[in-house]
Amino acid sequence: MPLPVSAIPPAPAENEPCNALLESAETLALLARRRSTKVVHFAAPGPGAAELDALLRLAARVPDHGKLGPWRFVLIEGDGRARAGEALAGACADASSAEIARASFLRAPVCVMVISTAAAHVKIPEWEQQLSAGAVCYALLIAAHAMGYGGCWLTGWP
Repeated sequence: MPLPVSAIPPAPAENEPCNALLESAETLALLARRRSTKVVHFAAPGPGAAELDALLRLAARVPDHGKLGPWRFVLIEGDGRARAGEALAGACADASSAEIARASFLRAPVCVMVISTAAAHVKIPEWEQQLSAGAVCYALLIAAHAMGYGGCWLTGWP
């Protein structure tokens, strides 16, 4: 049973001190059990709108020097999955690759694309911004697992 969105506490206020002394056996157990789900095991239903909003808010709580938010989320769900696959297929050089591209977003009920927007900055190196975007991906997977959903991190040319 997925965790209700109402059970997620609000983010701390800006510069609010955190209590790092609170132990959480539940968090440690969650981290010990979290594994990527194979794409062939994805099944509907996926998270609804309120859960997706909560997942993205939780994922965005990663270390982010300068509060740049050097990532963007793109939700691909419903009929948009077929449209995204068709658009991807249009960039393919051969029919075989195009067919794989058409099906790529249909394998899961919801896909979240995380795009790194790392850019030159006076104080924050691009590599640090890229690490923050990677941390967002992992936090998203942990939050999805905590809500009772499977997930995996897939990369590729797109």
